[in-house]
Amino acid sequence: MTYLEKLKEPEWLKRRHYIISQRKERCELCKSTKRLEVHHGCYAPGRAPWEYPDHVLWCLCRSCHEETQRKLTAIHAIIGAVHPNELGSLKEKINDASFEVTFGLTEAEANEILNEERVAESALYKNYSIEILFSNELGPSRVDEVAKLAEDRFPGIQIVTTETTGSRDCIAHVSGPDLELKKSIQSWVSRYSN
Repeated sequence: MTYLEKLKEPEWLKRRHYIISQRKERCELCKSTKRLEVHHGCYAPGRAPWEYPDHVLWCLCRSCHEETQRKLTAIHAIIGAVHPNELGSLKEKINDASFEVTFGLTEAEANEILNEERVAESALYKNYSIEILFSNELGPSRVDEVAKLAEDRFPGIQIVTTETTGSRDCIAHVSGPDLELKKSIQSWVSRYSN
């Protein structure tokens, strides 16, 4: 089946309708509602048109679609002139530039902000602890998995885990100075421990 024939398949027509509806039936560039098409931001050999993730499918009017394709073709021509030995380095640079265009800061700057946030969270949670008791009566418990999730979610918190035989699957107790924060942590642990 040719690519054009695949564009007539029910799978693509359904996917196309979904993308256009999801993007509020407007061109993502000029906001036109006329002659809307779905553009693939990239192509992978052997992949059917409906097998692409949402983030590489764009709802565009015909003229914006044509202009976008011209720009992508020009970018591809630039990349095509790069020697294959340099493609790894170029990919990293393109990824960095794309991140900055999308988020308004470099990935390194974003990571620095996230690290600072994590340090602040560590200071907040250092006065809290979670005691998690799991039963292993019916087989291996999830105590280590839940402890790791809690450690990731609440940096700096003290975690004590115990595995025991018993009739209850999990009992968690949170201690710390702020009642509302304790309740919030307790609620989170309860969600992940059952």
